[in-house]
Amino acid sequence: MGVVLQCARYRNISQMEYIVGLECLVKASETHPEQVNTDPGVLQGRIEMLFQEFILENTDRLNARLYDRFMALYGTDRIRQSHHFEGRFENIYADAADIPEINVVLEQLKQQAAKMLAVPADNLKAGFWFNAMEPGQRTAMHHHDENDELLSAVYYIRVPENSGDLMLHAADKQFRVHPQAGKLVMFSPQLMHEVTAHLGSGLRLAVGMNIGPAGDD
Repeated sequence: MGVVLQCARYRNISQMEYIVGLECLVKASETHPEQVNTDPGVLQGRIEMLFQEFILENTDRLNARLYDRFMALYGTDRIRQSHHFEGRFENIYADAADIPEINVVLEQLKQQAAKMLAVPADNLKAGFWFNAMEPGQRTAMHHHDENDELLSAVYYIRVPENSGDLMLHAADKQFRVHPQAGKLVMFSPQLMHEVTAHLGSGLRLAVGMNIGPAGDD
C-alpha cells in the first residue's frame, strides 16, 4: 500500500527512566540471549528514549480498510474480548487472517523494533488487539509487562477530535501523547499508561501491540 515512515520524534529520559527500558531488555536477554543484543553500547544507543512517535504516510486507504474490516467483525463470533473495565471490554482480538491489512502495521512495527533492539526483524514477533472507545469511555491505567514483551506500541486508525490522549507515566513524570490517524507510538511495556476520556463524537479506534522474541509460543 506504499506506507512509509515520514518522521520520528524522541523524548529523552532520565537515568531512572533509562533503567526501565534497560530492564526490559535485560529480562529478555536472560531467557533469549541469542535474540537480544545486550552490549552496553548498543543498549545505550537503542533505548535512549521514553517513547518514540512515528507518522506513517499514505495511510488513509489503509485505515479505511482496517476500520471497515473491524466493523464487519465487531459483534460476531470472530471476535474475542478481555479486560472488562467500567462497562466495556478494552481489548478486542481478531485473527490477522480476518484483517489482512493489519500486517502492514505489524511489519512497520517489527522493522522499527529491530532497529531499536539491534536484532533482525525475523527474530521478533508481534501480537495485536483493537481498542474501540465510544464517547464517554476511557482506558484504565495498566502496563504490558506480563510475559516476554520487549516493546509495546499503539497505532491509531480513527481519531475523532477530542477523543482521548495517551498518558505515559514514568517515575515522577507523565507525558501526554496526542493521537492522530496514521501515528505509531512505541514505548516500554513496563510503563504505566492510560487513555483519557473520549469527549468527542464517533468511534475512536486504535490497535495495541506487543513485540516479543519469535519462536517463544
